[in-house]
Amino acid sequence: MTDQYDKRFTRWDINYLKSKGISPEEANLYDERFDGWNIACFKNNKITSEEINLYDKRFCNWDINSLKSRNIPPEEANLYDKRFYGWDIIHLKSENISHEEADLYDKRFNRWDIIYLKGANITP
Repeated sequence: MTDQYDKRFTRWDINYLKSKGISPEEANLYDERFDGWNIACFKNNKITSEEINLYDKRFCNWDINSLKSRNIPPEEANLYDKRFYGWDIIHLKSENISHEEADLYDKRFNRWDIIYLKGANITP
């Protein structure tokens, strides 16, 4: 059975996937950057491999789970500049800062800088 799982999966991954009822066919559908634990988390949160593969490669397991739980679809998350990851986008959105507005600020500014500058009415 181990030969049915992608080579990226360790014995620990295979054991964990099997214990969670995730078949080799299903596990192998997920992008290779995700391990057995990541895949089990996605499955637990009802996030399919198809959905995950729509998110930009910069997003890790935690990013995708967090974005999805806050109803931020990949089409929206992917529009934010590559300097922003999951929690950056969540914080920017919570301050009503769109990707267009965030992009107006120089690349040297991170999410906290942008939130601060906007709050102080300092425009780009």
